[in-house]
Amino acid sequence: MWIVNEDFLQDKTWNELFNLIESTEGKVIGDLKLFDLVYFTDLDNGFVGNGIYIVKDEKSIRYIGKASSRPFIERLGGHLDLRKIGGFNNLLKNIVKKDFKREESDQSIAEAGRVLMNYKLILICMEGKKNNSYQFETLENILIDKYRHENLLNRKCRLKKTYNKNGKIADTIYRRIEEVASIT
Repeated sequence: MWIVNEDFLQDKTWNELFNLIESTEGKVIGDLKLFDLVYFTDLDNGFVGNGIYIVKDEKSIRYIGKASSRPFIERLGGHLDLRKIGGFNNLLKNIVKKDFKREESDQSIAEAGRVLMNYKLILICMEGKKNNSYQFETLENILIDKYRHENLLNRKCRLKKTYNKNGKIADTIYRRIEEVASIT
């Protein structure tokens, strides 16, 4: 398994999500086909694939990101830009800086790209809707906070939303004081 559908987020606790992420093998990035990132769901309603993506190596979670304004295929493609001037390839640049302990160059970023091909990907699919970036950002932020003590390549984040590990995910990411997001 490498896909977590949004239904899971509706009635599970944070601990259940953390356990699922940690026990999910993921799909090797180098083995992915474009088809995998476009037709990974049985939804046939124009859903193009938004949500949270998690990159793991053999030992730990290395990166957590969100695809909210762009679908997974575009956002993950941005991580594979092997140029030093690439604007969305922070994952590769952080592999160069933190793992290789080298300066960024086209060559070092290309080497990081080869390493990334052996990492595994997990997707948490959330239907992208207008004005729901709050849910994407909250989920990404909590996951980064949870795994920040691992070998995470993300920049540090400031937790903007508190959560109870035994509390329901939906109560944290789908409820705001003034509104309840509807899920279809």
